[in-house]
Amino acid sequence: MQVNLRDKDPDIFISYSSANKNIADNIVSYLEKQGHRCWYAPRDILPGTRWVSAINTAINSSRIFLLIFTDKSNDSRQVANEVALAFNAGKIIVPFKCNEIPMNPELEYYLTRVHWFDATCYPYKEDILDDLGIYIDKLMKDGDPSSHTVSRVHKGSYTEKSFWSRPTALVAAITVAVLIIIPGTLYAGTLGKKHSAQQLSQAVSLYYGDADTKKDHAAAFEIFEKLAEKGNPDAYYYLGCLELDKGNIDMAEEYFTRSMEEGNPLAKVALGAMSENPEEARALGEEAVLAECPEGNYLIGAYYADENGNDHDPELAKEYFEKAAAEGDDDWQIAALSGISLIDSEEDNSSTSKVNDSADKAVKLYPGCEHLYADSACRFGKAFRNIDEPESSLFWFNIAGEYGNGYAMNELGLIYLNGDGETDDPEKAFEWFKRSAEAGEPYGMYNLAYLYESGIGTDVNMVEAVNWYKKAAEAGIASAAGALERISD
Repeated sequence: MQVNLRDKDPDIFISYSSANKNIADNIVSYLEKQGHRCWYAPRDILPGTRWVSAINTAINSSRIFLLIFTDKSNDSRQVANEVALAFNAGKIIVPFKCNEIPMNPELEYYLTRVHWFDATCYPYKEDILDDLGIYIDKLMKDGDPSSHTVSRVHKGSYTEKSFWSRPTALVAAITVAVLIIIPGTLYAGTLGKKHSAQQLSQAVSLYYGDADTKKDHAAAFEIFEKLAEKGNPDAYYYLGCLELDKGNIDMAEEYFTRSMEEGNPLAKVALGAMSENPEEARALGEEAVLAECPEGNYLIGAYYADENGNDHDPELAKEYFEKAAAEGDDDWQIAALSGISLIDSEEDNSSTSKVNDSADKAVKLYPGCEHLYADSACRFGKAFRNIDEPESSLFWFNIAGEYGNGYAMNELGLIYLNGDGETDDPEKAFEWFKRSAEAGEPYGMYNLAYLYESGIGTDVNMVEAVNWYKKAAEAGIASAAGALERISD
C-alpha cells in the first residue's frame, strides 16, 4: 500500500525566493519521488492560515531545512527570517548553492559552520538532484552531516590533516590561523615584484575588505585565477589561502606549491604550517628566512618548542618566536608571544591556562594594547572556528570576550548555547549574550532577545525580549523585525 506523503509530518522544509520557484518546483518534485515529504509554502499554506504561524510550525516539525541559495534568496528578508528560525530550532540546515556570490552578513552569521551542497560548478540537471537525494537519504538515516561526504558538499574542516600531532599542535595551528586571517599583510612583501600589481591590489582588497571595498571572495578568486594563469606567484598564494579558508586542503597545497615554485617564499611558510612533518616544516621555515621572509622564524620556533621532539630547546624556540614578533605585524606578534607564553607556562599543562597566559603576557609587555589584543584574539577565534578546532576557538574567543570584543562575546554565547558536555551551559550563554548586547553587538542583541522570549538560561521576560528585538532590528538584523511581527501575532 502506497503511503500518501501529505499524511506525513514534513521531512524537509523548502526555503527559497519566489523568483526561483522553478528551481524549488524541480527539487520538491524530485525529493518527493524519492519518498521524502517536503513542506512547500505555495502548496502547503492553506487559505485563511496565518503565514508566520504556518512557517514557524512547519520549520519546527521538519527534520531538515533546505535553503535554495541564489542572489535572490540572498536578498530576501523572508528567507533570512526562515534561516534564523531553523538555526534557533537546531535544525539540520542544507544550503543548495546555485550562485557563486558572497552571503549577506546575516546569512553568513547563521551558515558559517554549515556544510554546503555546491551546485554552482555544474549545469542544473538531474545528476545534481541525484547527488542531493543521496545526501538527504543519509541525513534522514542518522542525522549527522559531518559523517557524510558528497562530492558537491563543502566541508569547512581540517580533519584530513593532523598538522603536528604533538603537544605543540596548538602552536602549529596558530600559524595556520595567521595564514588565514592576515594574508593582506603577507602580500605586502611581494607586491610590485611581479606584473599586474594594480589588479593584484584590487583582488587583495576584495579578499580582505577595507574602508573602501566590501569583502567579496568570489570576485577576488576570479581575479587571482586570471593572474595565476599568467604565472603570478602572489595570485597562486592567495588562491591557496582561499582554498585553505574553505577547508579544501589538497587544492590549497597545490596552489601554495605553485606559488613557491614561482619564487614566493611566503608559500614556504604556508606549506610548512600545513606539513605533518616537523623537520620538513622547520626546513621550509629556514628557507623562507634565507629568502628574507621573517615569518619563517615562527615555524623554526615551533619546531624547537616541540616537547616530544629530538631537538627540543625552549630557549632557542623563544629566540625564534621573538624574531617573528619583532618583524611581523600585530597578529604575528601576538602569535609569537603566544608561543613564548606556552613555553613559559610549564607549571600548568592546561592548554586553556597557557593560551590565557599569552593574553596576560601580551598586555603586560605592551601596555594599552587590550583593544588590539582583543581584536586579534577574536580573529584567531574565528579562524579556529572555521577549521573545526572548537577548543582553540573557545580559548581565543574567551580571551577576546574578556578584553571587551562584542563579536567574541556573542560567539561564546553560541558555544555555550549549542555545545555539549562542559560547554552546554544555557545560563553562561545568557551571560555572554547579555554582555555582547550591552557592548553594542547586533547579533548579541538578537540572541539575548531570543533567550528572554524562550526562557533559556533565564526567566521568560517578554518586555526585555521586545526591547532587545527592537534594538537588534534598529541595528539592521532583519530577523529581529520578523520576530517582533511573530510576537505581535
